[in-house]
Amino acid sequence: MRSRFIATLTGALLISGCAPALQDAPRGASVAAPIAWRTQLGVPAPVEAQWWQRFGDPQMSALVEKARANNPDVRIAAARVEQARATERGSRGLLLPSLGIGVDGAVRREVSPFGQGLESVGVQPAFRASYELDTSKNRWICV
Repeated sequence: MRSRFIATLTGALLISGCAPALQDAPRGASVAAPIAWRTQLGVPAPVEAQWWQRFGDPQMSALVEKARANNPDVRIAAARVEQARATERGSRGLLLPSLGIGVDGAVRREVSPFGQGLESVGVQPAFRASYELDTSKNRWICV
């Protein structure tokens, strides 16, 4: 078993030695846009209150109206966005290893057959580390 491992490791090292050296990517030339392409900024136009109506898309209008109905206050909307981000971070936690530390203890008292009292204390520390390999990417898709 050990010789197999050594042979596999040696083969992997030999094959990795055949890899070509990485070359630096060429740097892009700095290009300035012609003056004819530049536009002068005039007086800013006022923003339309219902800008999404200009697209003429009923599905977009329905989504914006639904968002406005469910988020009457900007602070509430920001809190909901933060809540969604926290949920997303929590679901990404499923992809990480799991660690745990614990201590179990017990005190045992008994009387020996000779009438003498006995007391024993037992303490057992525990450390747990686990990681579930996601070979089929099912957990990654859920995130």
